[in-house]
Amino acid sequence: MHRDPRLSTESSPFFHFGHKWVVLAVVREFPRWNKVFSFPVLQRLYRREKMNTKMGLEHHKLTELAVQLIARVAKTFPTRRFLVIGDNAYVHRTVVRDRPKNIEVLGRGIMGAALYALAPAKQKMGRPRVKGEKLASPKNRRTPWETIELNIYGRPATVQVRVFKAVGYRVSDNKPMLFVMVRDWPGHKKDDGLACTDLNLTAKQVIELYCPRWSLEETFGWVKSRLGFEDPQNRTEHAVQHTAPMAMWTYSLVILGYADWAKPRRHLPVRLAPWYRTKKSPSFSDMLATLRRESWTLWINDQAGVDRFDQKDLEPLLDAVGYA
Repeated sequence: MHRDPRLSTESSPFFHFGHKWVVLAVVREFPRWNKVFSFPVLQRLYRREKMNTKMGLEHHKLTELAVQLIARVAKTFPTRRFLVIGDNAYVHRTVVRDRPKNIEVLGRGIMGAALYALAPAKQKMGRPRVKGEKLASPKNRRTPWETIELNIYGRPATVQVRVFKAVGYRVSDNKPMLFVMVRDWPGHKKDDGLACTDLNLTAKQVIELYCPRWSLEETFGWVKSRLGFEDPQNRTEHAVQHTAPMAMWTYSLVILGYADWAKPRRHLPVRLAPWYRTKKSPSFSDMLATLRRESWTLWINDQAGVDRFDQKDLEPLLDAVGYA
């Protein structure tokens, strides 16, 4: 059983019974469509400790599975720097403290977190201190708000921010983190906060870099509704481990294949709904339908042989097949 972040609200959580995956995705922006997509590349299936014990497997927490995925990417590309974006469950000491040198972490912060100043460099007696004086928590700080303008989810917005550096000892040990408190965040009723291990980012960069994390929730929605992520009734361990990741990888392949197909074309086919007549950029449904039509057209042409083939006669059928 797990909480569905897409259907849950602050006062009414919505729970599902099923598999729970930890997914590492690559975020990519497509300026032509003013869209951001998350492409799943690595996945790990989470099991409860009771289930792992029954199966004779070592138990790993969600954060420990995330560390495995992050470490694999960091080791594969040691000369590249990565920013890992996650919700507050992954701004955790397991992820932050011993992360690889080429990894930075950005995510939701806890408004009531215990914060401290840096430990003093020298002291006269006793063992060295690991943290400095206790500071006010993010929600209790009294520093002035600063107004900034930025783009949130592809739209201009004006928010108020408080920016400061502090040691979140339970998360980052004795290393400082950058905290950005946000007020008037579109879609957020209350003040919210972000925490980042990269101290060189501005408040504007922190907020704009965090926003694309929501595209991963959209990925989960599309693979469930269009790629059959929830349809297979697998009965064996290997089937579960293979089927779900394949659906997520297919999502990535569809978008990348469509982007390559769309490069030389100025006008892209989209389906307009009666309640949405101003649609200008393709949705995932349009991308999937286009690739299906292209595949069926190619197959029918091959079957037609030397006979004349008029694609216009089959347009309604190809459209129906494309959108299933």
